[in-house]
Amino acid sequence: SHHSSRRPCCSIQALSEGVFRRIKNVKRVEWIDCAAGLMITVVILNHCMALAGASWIWVCLLGFRMPWFFYKAGMFYKPSDFKAQIIKDIKKLVVPFLIYSLIGFAVWATTRIIEYDDNLPGLIVAAYRTFLRAGCILGNDPLWFLITMFLIRQIVNVLFNKNIHPLIVGFGAYLIGYGLSMAGWQNLSWWFGNMFTGLSFFAFGKWLKDKQDNRQVVVGSTALYAIFIILWLIGTCEFPYLYTHANVMQTGNYLLYLPVALAGIIITNTFFERLQPHLKFRVLTYIGRNAMDFFVIHWILLTLVQFIARYCFGCTDSNHMLVIMIASCVVLLPIIVWLKNKIEKSIKKEI
Repeated sequence: SHHSSRRPCCSIQALSEGVFRRIKNVKRVEWIDCAAGLMITVVILNHCMALAGASWIWVCLLGFRMPWFFYKAGMFYKPSDFKAQIIKDIKKLVVPFLIYSLIGFAVWATTRIIEYDDNLPGLIVAAYRTFLRAGCILGNDPLWFLITMFLIRQIVNVLFNKNIHPLIVGFGAYLIGYGLSMAGWQNLSWWFGNMFTGLSFFAFGKWLKDKQDNRQVVVGSTALYAIFIILWLIGTCEFPYLYTHANVMQTGNYLLYLPVALAGIIITNTFFERLQPHLKFRVLTYIGRNAMDFFVIHWILLTLVQFIARYCFGCTDSNHMLVIMIASCVVLLPIIVWLKNKIEKSIKKEI
């Protein structure tokens, strides 16, 4: 059970002692939930903008949102038996991928048939080709992350069981990802590129989990991130922003993306680690605790909302579409997630 009902001690001594101290056990999980809530919110907002055809430049400032999830997985990684790891990860990652990809495809294909008179065999072929190239099935594109995470977890289980240092894995994998991106591998397949980049952040998460709240690390990360924001604002350089799925730089330099993204992750983690015990981010905590549900459902909802707005109400303006999509995520998405959890609990009780 969570200890969130306990009032944190707010004496000056307790605050000063806790400033550069790791928050352990349950509170550690709670601040991770808060950070996950923020990252999933930014992911969903970015997808609203992509589908609506709108763009807000500031999104690149939180361009480490997908690496954050790989990093977080690395923080909590513990080596285990290879067979047990595969079975666990199939249940946790591959099964949700299959279920929500099929639901997403069914919704997307239905909208395409109604709106554009597409034929189902053609849509199935298109979905299959997309899976081979991009690791996702049309109708729920973001779920590439689940397959990539599944592959990464099996690779790290082999590497870390052989006691290979996380820094070797981190830098090595990132350089391979860089090489693939420079060689134009994304024109052939998106799989390997995002797998190596994700593996890199996973390894750095494992290595930095006990170092990320060190004062020098936090100050250094903050200074680095601030310098890049200033240089970007005055037009000296582009802010490094990697499109993780395709392993392609949107703006800036690939090699600079790694330190900037790690700095952003460390700042985010430090922020929530230190403030969460004193400020209860209830909405973010709820989203973070149910991050998987919000993640696997949101694209399906957005596909449906976009279809209704465009086909039934003739909405073509990108800003109007963006407002409609954000409103649907604020109002409908939490209700759908709540209903899903309620139904699952009642089924478990009957079993």
